Amino acid sequence: MLKLIKIKVMLNLIIRRIYISIDYIISLLNSKFKFNNDIILIPPTVLNGSFGDELMVVSFLNNFKEKNIILYTEQIIERDDLFRNYTNLKYGKWNNNLIWYKFSEIYLLGADNLSGTYGNKEVEEKIKILKKANFFNKKVEILGFSLSKSITSEVQKMFNEIKSFTKFKMRDPDSFDRANKIILSPKNIIQVADLAFSCPLISCENDDYITWIKNQKNEDRIIIAICPNSIHMRKYNDEEYINQYVDFIKQINNSGKYSFVLLYHDLRELNENWNDMLISKELYSILKSYNNVYFTDKIINGVQLKSYLSFVDLTITSRMHFGISGYSLGKPMLGITYENKFSGLQKLFEISPERSLIDYTDLNNLFKIFETFMDDYHKNCKLIQKNLPNILKLSKKNFE
Repeated sequence: MLKLIKIKVMLNLIIRRIYISIDYIISLLNSKFKFNNDIILIPPTVLNGSFGDELMVVSFLNNFKEKNIILYTEQIIERDDLFRNYTNLKYGKWNNNLIWYKFSEIYLLGADNLSGTYGNKEVEEKIKILKKANFFNKKVEILGFSLSKSITSEVQKMFNEIKSFTKFKMRDPDSFDRANKIILSPKNIIQVADLAFSCPLISCENDDYITWIKNQKNEDRIIIAICPNSIHMRKYNDEEYINQYVDFIKQINNSGKYSFVLLYHDLRELNENWNDMLISKELYSILKSYNNVYFTDKIINGVQLKSYLSFVDLTITSRMHFGISGYSLGKPMLGITYENKFSGLQKLFEISPERSLIDYTDLNNLFKIFETFMDDYHKNCKLIQKNLPNILKLSKKNFE
């Protein structure tokens, strides 16, 4: 019996090696004759509520409408609300073997989770997939990502293991400079902008919101879109974090003619039972007696969220892609930042990080930076108008 089991194991191993050899040979032929041009796309997350990652994937799909795409994730979550119009999209799971000869290219959307600051394990799994793609002679690129100051030594080593066959497309000048220092392959490091700048704008279908906006505009109010971050709440206790925002909004309200749209950019419960939407909902429950405060819990993805920002004048955000959606529509951003994430974004627009950003641990001084930010408001609007066309070109450069 034991001998029979060993024979079966040996046969399976032989069959597996034959399969790999055939796949490898056909992949080589495909790279030469281009008889199959399907694409593998690895998103930053499994798309279970991160609006920023959704924006990047939709931007990618809009630039590859003529090719079949496998959305290759650790866990499959089908999203008809985002992808029902993309008939060229299919889903694949990491632990399922790919038939590599069917594909010509593989792209990894790097976002901000390739520095190891959220742990090295997921980065390692993604790098393994890229190495396997290279073994089968596929084009390999990491698109629109940033490197944190606190990038781990393990991730640095991984990057240098793939630098000879991978294009690294960095989404901000700070990350571009860091990449050139730690990845010793300058020809493969390219300056781009975030893919989310290229995400299409859809019409807002919330008539109640549009009516509210018109009423605020009729009163000559400046409309501010506000987005909290449930990860930041961990630094505080729940009540303290919410009260910081309530006090901040009241301070702004007392300082001029402002209105507030309480929004969100992540539906994942990243802090016990809290997510961004529930924080905004709680803020609204405290402030709803003000007729210049608006909230809805009906927004279900990042593309839909962007349609709400068409009507505001500026964003105050703890989520970078919330700010990017606003920027793509010409709206200045005051960023509540962490791990130096927003600095490179501001530099793309020639906007001073010191006068437009505050660390999330310093919420007591939020109104102070708001006053500075509003002193620069009109100047920053002009800088956005000046730089946005080039930034949109840099975003498209992800696909060149």
